[in-house]
Parts: sequence; structure tokens; C-alpha cells
Amino acid sequence: MGEASHPRAAANPAAPGQINLVLDGPIATLHISNPARRNALTVAMWHQITQSARLLADMPAVRCIVLRGVGGQFCAGADISEMPTVRHDRATGTAYHEDVIRPALTALLALDKPLIAGIEGDCVGGGLELTACCDLRVANNDARFGAPVLHKGFPLAPFEWQVVSSAFGRAATMGLLVSGELIEAPRALALGMLQHVWPRAGFEWQLADLARRVSQTAPAAVAVAKQLARGQCPDPYVFLDSPDYREGILAFLERRAPHFGKP
Repeated sequence: MGEASHPRAAANPAAPGQINLVLDGPIATLHISNPARRNALTVAMWHQITQSARLLADMPAVRCIVLRGVGGQFCAGADISEMPTVRHDRATGTAYHEDVIRPALTALLALDKPLIAGIEGDCVGGGLELTACCDLRVANNDARFGAPVLHKGFPLAPFEWQVVSSAFGRAATMGLLVSGELIEAPRALALGMLQHVWPRAGFEWQLADLARRVSQTAPAAVAVAKQLARGQCPDPYVFLDSPDYREGILAFLERRAPHFGKP
């Protein structure tokens, strides 16, 4: 059913937690911040993710987006303390998944900019869903991953299943769901869920260096690559008309670093 057909899940105005957007030149960082609950996501925070993603979509100066948690934790999933008020029956539960979580994931997936998940600590449930929307996933060697929702009495909602299984594969996703276990970063790397696992001591500079390098890619080419990955590219050769394409070729011939994004 469409999102508009469901009663909207209400946010608790007294709920803690927020999504903080920090801009640093071409790199934007979305910080998941709810440290008292291991960065669990409240309804308000899901809405803030949607708003932040839509804002970043209209910021051409931003070339790379990093998603991470504060305090050495990524995200413990949805804030279970809200369940009695925001998803306590079929109507409110459907509204929660369709009108709160789905728009946030959709807004992240729709971004034509590279997304990096920088994962420390636990990445569980809704946190795992957020990382599934990212193009690159890197973690320190203390990170853990899981989706023990079946052990709490519910499966992944249909759209959330689609997002997670598309990113991690059916076998890995079902393994996490059915077992309910939290797997360590090296195992997640072996399953193809991550691109890199770095030691805690070097995680910050490794993540910063990766974001810097990603931010130097050609925006027009990145947009086409992401649209192709989504299966929603109206013109796969539009990059041939872009200044980025001409600059990339010229820089190669002149043996210099390209300067993308010029009008």
C-alpha cells in the first residue's frame, strides 16, 4: 500500500537523540546521536535522516557523505522504548514502517552522491538498514552486525527486506535474521557486507582519507553510476556532455590531477 494511505506514526517530542549534519568542504557527515540508548533511532531521528538526505541532494558542493554514530557506536537499531506508542498495533506499525522508515531509506538510496558508512561498535536492525543504503561500508575490527528482529517477534518490513537483501545477499540476510546473532567485522567482511575492516587505532584517519578520495570523483559520472545501480538511469550517456568528462580526459593527457565540478 502507498505511504499516504496509512495513519502517520507520531514522534515523541520528549524523545532524546538527533541526527547532526556537519559540512567540511566537499564532505558531509551525518552523525547518529543518541548515546544514552547506544544511538538507537527514534521516530524523530528517522524523519531527520529523510530531511537531511533531501537537503544534501540539493547541495552540489557536497561530493561525499559519511554516515556514522557518535561515541564509538554506530546504531543499536530502532528505539524499542517507543514501540508502545508508535507501533503498538497493525495500523501504527504499518505507518511506522511505511511513513517513517521507508522515506528515510528511500531518500538515502536516491542520492546521486557517494555514501560511506563508517561503522564502529554495534550496527543492528535499523542501523544495518542504513548501512545497506551506502555505497561503501567500512568498519573497525570491534564492530558487530546483526538483525535479531525475529527474536523480538517481527520480521523485516517488505521494503526494508528488499534494501538489506539487495545490499548483503539473501543468504547473509536470512542468516542474521534467523540466528539472531551479532557477527564480528571480519566475518561480515568475508560475507561481502564490508569493503574494509581497519584497526581501531587507525580508523579515524583511514575513514577521513577514504572520504577525501571519494570526494574527488567526477560528480556527473558518479550520478550516472548510481542511477545505473538503481536501474533508474534515463540517459546513461549524459556524462559525455558534462565538463567533468572533458576535464577528466584533459587532465589525463596533461598528466595532472583533474578538477571536477566546474561549470
